[in-house]
Amino acid sequence: MKLRADKKWLADPDCVGVNTVPARAYYIPYNDAQEALTAGDRRDSSRFTSLNGTWDFAYLPSINDLPRSFWTAGQYDFKTQIPVPSCWQNQGYDHHQYTNVEYPIPYDPPFVPDENPVGLYHRQFTIAPVTFSGGTRYYLNFEGVDTCFYLWINDQFVGFDQVSHANSEFDLTDFVHEGVNELTVLVVKWSVGTYFEDQDKFRLSGIFRDVYLLTRPQDHLADVAFTAEPDPETIAGTTATGQLTLRSWSGNSVGAAVTYQLYDHDQTLLREGVWQQQNLVVPVPDSHLWTAETPVLYTLLLQTAAETLKFSVGFRQWALDDQGRFLVNGQPVKLYGTNHHDSHPVRGAAVTLADQRRDLQLMKQHHFNAIRTSHYPKSPEFYELCDQLGFYVLSEADVECHGVGELYGTAANGDLLAADPAYQRIIVDRVERMVAADRNFACIFGWSMGNESGYGVNFAAALARTKVLDPTRLRHYEGLCHAPEAYASVSDVFSVMYWSQVQIEAFMAEHATMPFMLCEYAHAMGNGPGDLKMYDDLMQKYPNFIGAFVWEWCDHAMLLPGSTPVTPHYGYGGDFGDEPNFGNFCMDGLVYPDRRPHTGLKEYQAIHLPIQLVKVAGHQLTLHNRLDFLTAGARYRGYYRYSEAGQPGPWQSLDLSDLTAGTTRTYSIQSQPETAALVTLEWTLGCQRGAHPCRQEALQQALLNPGSPASSPRVVAELAVNDPIQVTTAGRTLTFSGTDFTYVFDLRQLSWQQLINHNQNWLAAASSWQIWRAPIDNDRHIKHEWQQAGYDRVLLKLDDYQVTETATAITLAVNFGLTATARQRILSAQTLWQLDLAGNLSAQVKVKRDPTTPVLPRFGLTFPLVAAAQEATYLGYGPHESYPDKHWSSHLGQFTTTALTNYEPYQRPQENGSHLGTRWVQLQQAERTLTLRSQQPNSFSLLPYRTETLTQTAHLFELPQPSENILSWDFKQAGVGSNSCGPELAEKYRFAETEFEWEFSLAFE
Repeated sequence: MKLRADKKWLADPDCVGVNTVPARAYYIPYNDAQEALTAGDRRDSSRFTSLNGTWDFAYLPSINDLPRSFWTAGQYDFKTQIPVPSCWQNQGYDHHQYTNVEYPIPYDPPFVPDENPVGLYHRQFTIAPVTFSGGTRYYLNFEGVDTCFYLWINDQFVGFDQVSHANSEFDLTDFVHEGVNELTVLVVKWSVGTYFEDQDKFRLSGIFRDVYLLTRPQDHLADVAFTAEPDPETIAGTTATGQLTLRSWSGNSVGAAVTYQLYDHDQTLLREGVWQQQNLVVPVPDSHLWTAETPVLYTLLLQTAAETLKFSVGFRQWALDDQGRFLVNGQPVKLYGTNHHDSHPVRGAAVTLADQRRDLQLMKQHHFNAIRTSHYPKSPEFYELCDQLGFYVLSEADVECHGVGELYGTAANGDLLAADPAYQRIIVDRVERMVAADRNFACIFGWSMGNESGYGVNFAAALARTKVLDPTRLRHYEGLCHAPEAYASVSDVFSVMYWSQVQIEAFMAEHATMPFMLCEYAHAMGNGPGDLKMYDDLMQKYPNFIGAFVWEWCDHAMLLPGSTPVTPHYGYGGDFGDEPNFGNFCMDGLVYPDRRPHTGLKEYQAIHLPIQLVKVAGHQLTLHNRLDFLTAGARYRGYYRYSEAGQPGPWQSLDLSDLTAGTTRTYSIQSQPETAALVTLEWTLGCQRGAHPCRQEALQQALLNPGSPASSPRVVAELAVNDPIQVTTAGRTLTFSGTDFTYVFDLRQLSWQQLINHNQNWLAAASSWQIWRAPIDNDRHIKHEWQQAGYDRVLLKLDDYQVTETATAITLAVNFGLTATARQRILSAQTLWQLDLAGNLSAQVKVKRDPTTPVLPRFGLTFPLVAAAQEATYLGYGPHESYPDKHWSSHLGQFTTTALTNYEPYQRPQENGSHLGTRWVQLQQAERTLTLRSQQPNSFSLLPYRTETLTQTAHLFELPQPSENILSWDFKQAGVGSNSCGPELAEKYRFAETEFEWEFSLAFE
């Protein structure tokens, strides 16, 4: 009976596919063993025909705009073209939409809106004459189509499928002929699947992954399952007797004629034989084991009479022990992971193999060893890259129903779809497809059932089905954290998101042997995350804390119309007329959309340095090798150097050949300099055969001798005579005039309006007190408290002032308050300025904050500098920004910067560029210098924009041309945390003091 396309399938939860080939393991057939062994990738197979390229295209705002005749033969009058793969929103059709939790359509499952956009695709392809004994079969594969599609070949309807991130395979043998054939695809934007694909991402449509045709003999293998594990009794380091178990195969009339060949990484034939359909164990003595550190792959060929299938094989074993530790080949391993979406600012979800390789190489450089495929399976070539480069992968099914928790009133129920048996088939099908397709990849250590979809019978069924399909890997589902009573019976890992240190410590006290994972943590949004070191410390402390995955890898943004990749203007939620939207919440990655690293990525890299600096004492340096399988010297040389007052000495190398995996060792090194100055030791890594440290490895630092916090360049007073200082009052200003200087104090701003020394003015405008910072993304919650208390609109209230003159100095005492309209006084400050005859200023500040007001963002002074004072040299944490809980990638030293180079270009402007632990800052104009220094380390920044400008601007490209040099000199800033989605800022990083004192000086030379 001839199939007919049916629009009703769009809203049928039991219709998970029509006329599709059953899900199978991924592989590519080759003509013979020689072709398989020499192929660089699947494109080199003569049995593989890529259908990527330019297709005819038509976009219609509604499926109801299709003529009735289209449904019969799939014919349409095409006028335009589109590249495949691509997302049609990125080609100028429809509009982009970013929504996080809320569904983009009304919640009315299984139905979808009547006005449902569609994209029609068409192309021709040629079937070349091929002769196989017994006949030829043709299989068409779509690796990703969002959200569902109908297929016609030569005016005949072939089939339908509806999982966006899964391979859809159709047997075209009865529909094609030799020569030119016609292919038409109708892609529909919304389907019942939309209710199960509510991931936190831009919602994009179209054929966004590869399309290809496989040419195969009539008799062929259809599906293959094997495992490759070491014999636990034979493991010796990174080698063992491998056990390749060929478990099952299915096929078309293949009979018993399936032979296997196993080759090592040098393509030396190790084993060969005949495989019947029953289990066959092939021992491989002295096999090299696969790990993320040693990703050694073997090649398995399975041959029938007319084709060869090729698989990569990695011998490895996943396990959990009775301490709750995660074991790889019997060795405890920590998962240092990140969540990874498919995203590109130009191509959207249609990422290329080169895009994927670049991401993975960046992860390797920054010391990640694990990936969670949030929140859907990847293309098979991504897993191949992870096999080759070495990553532990938690593969996640294409399931998220987050929007059910956002329904109105009592209808909101996170378990709504998870517990409704009507949707069990659609959920289990998505999990089955993932496991069936990807179970032969070495890198996948676990299967995740999906994300943020509640819990109920449907996920219990999916977890049980996964155990049947693949008992060798871990099962994961974070939704069980809300149903802990069900955890132990159905899942292997207890997984949560964004827990605080307090929550984790409490859990560990009760569950010391339960495997624990943070599948999301350290929300890397904007200037953050600021709590990475704390989480890493906890991971090292508790054996059963097996790993954590940063949310997330990259900022999601789309290039706005009118801009180019060379001069990009990035848009996020709400910039495309999209409603609902979730604003810039998609800008939460460790790298910018173009993959330039955020400072948060550098922070991760420094904290997770593979060879850790543990302690420095005298002439001994203690190191710990965090590698799980490799001796440190197999990959790295070590380098250390001392610095005095921020000035580094020469690098000294250290041979790490005896620092074995997982061990700690103390080395004798040169003794530290005998000096009272500020002394530090820096530690970094270099290539094993390198002569110098590797710039990309980051460093760690130990403070050995604090010295004098205010140690700074020598300042010499040039005044030769003791001319008295003249004080004059004019309106609301006080003018202090001495030999070669004139300083004006503004009684409205309660700070300095002019600082003219030796005829050079240093201020472009009046300095002012500040407690507000341009809210970082992780301030998204606390900023409302700050605004309610009036921190963003402070008014200065002069209480009193007094000028006291002596023969050698002037003292200006000013008492004032920071207030806000309709709010109580925020704080009161007593300031004591002292001005000596040489024109040097010193300040003593005492502050009392009203304890009923919120913790402070910051407290300090801002100095708008003249254009000539555009460069600053400082002794503090640099070279990039640092904060109380985000400074591990910076180090204490002397650095030089400008307002432009110090600015960190977050796509939504916010506080940035501050430098923790600053002892002094020196500015220069011509031959004159101004040095700010403090009795205790504080923070400073030099930026091209005022705080008000950064606060009021929504996008980086909307900022005005930089024209200012704004120096902020802060007693303190609050930490940055990860509270855009993670826990509240830890107490020790809050600016919670209700009383504090601050001393600093300004010296002119």
